[in-house]
Amino acid sequence: MLPFGAIPVRTRSTKEYALHVLKTNPSKPGILWLYFWAILCWMSLTPLLTLAHWMMGYSMRPTTFEYFLIVSSEYLGFAALAPPLLLAVRRWPIRRPFLLRRSFAYVLAGLVFVSAAPAIRCLLMPPFDVQAGHWAQRNFAAFLSVFLFRFPDHLTAFILTLAAVHAVEFYERNRIQEIEQIDLRRALAENDLALLKTQLHPHFLFNTLQGISSLTEEDPPLAKKMVVALGRLLREALNHSSVDLIPLQLEMEFIHSYLAIEKMRLGERLTTRINIPESCESYLVPQLFLQPLVENAISHGISASRSDGWLCISCAVENHRLIIRITNSVGTSSGEHTGLGLRNTRARLHHLFSDDASLTAGPTTSGVFEAIVTLPAFRADERATRVPADLVFGGSERDSTL
Repeated sequence: MLPFGAIPVRTRSTKEYALHVLKTNPSKPGILWLYFWAILCWMSLTPLLTLAHWMMGYSMRPTTFEYFLIVSSEYLGFAALAPPLLLAVRRWPIRRPFLLRRSFAYVLAGLVFVSAAPAIRCLLMPPFDVQAGHWAQRNFAAFLSVFLFRFPDHLTAFILTLAAVHAVEFYERNRIQEIEQIDLRRALAENDLALLKTQLHPHFLFNTLQGISSLTEEDPPLAKKMVVALGRLLREALNHSSVDLIPLQLEMEFIHSYLAIEKMRLGERLTTRINIPESCESYLVPQLFLQPLVENAISHGISASRSDGWLCISCAVENHRLIIRITNSVGTSSGEHTGLGLRNTRARLHHLFSDDASLTAGPTTSGVFEAIVTLPAFRADERATRVPADLVFGGSERDSTL
């Protein structure tokens, strides 16, 4: 799976997709849901305590059912007080620089909690007189008895609840920080990719205009034809400049237009062989990624050679990988094929696909130079599940062009 980092065309991991859903649906649970989960959590302990009471085999009252009612009323009180405490922690968590002040505030909140819990219990169920073995009347003396007798348990419940809601708040804040970090990495990578494109277009345009300028005096009609062809080429580049991925067929149409300009300049010195199976034309590739490689092959291979040269572009799919090879003859004074084109292409592939794509370039044992681009293979009709449609040329209203 392609990692979802900064560039939108990557597929997303489960964790990052969950963070994306949290970002696009940031609403927190309502008060009713908070009460539902608080009651569910606290009341889930009631059967366990009742079972322990029954297994101990008490022969005197309260009976098992009466004990269940007592525990249920007490834990319902805890559940009723938990959501307000959670809302307070969300608004005023215990953290620097308000550590001391808010700690003191929660001490006061603890006194309210241990006072309200027995009050809610007495409202739900009357206190049980263990010595007399029957239910007592609801009055202030009964409330005070429950308050003093159950104070340690109520204080423990408050501390546990406060710790739990702080843990929930810390977890939510940590998820938000992860979202912000992902957004930051994404924005930085998008800026880097845009910078790479701005570097690429002037570089390509400069080299092409330099070739045209060399013909303005030697062959003005041919130079004029090259200017017209360059205009068409730039229009094709601008048509797809807002997307990252396009079908290989459209990329090759651009390459054919570029090679037409180079053939005007080099004439019969340049021989090209294009071997792109029809089955590969619908696979998605980065927009304008082949042109720097083809330009690099012509500049350092054919143009640098005193004799004729050739260029071959082929494509194949192996093990769910799209492999594109650009092979060219090597000139006697061509030197190494290094420069902005190869560095730029490697950087774009890394930003778009991370480690799931690669570019290797170098001379082979047969005396030619070969650049091999390996990409994850997915077709244009698979973009609905693997690539956002607005990042691929051919989505929505453009389907008729594919």
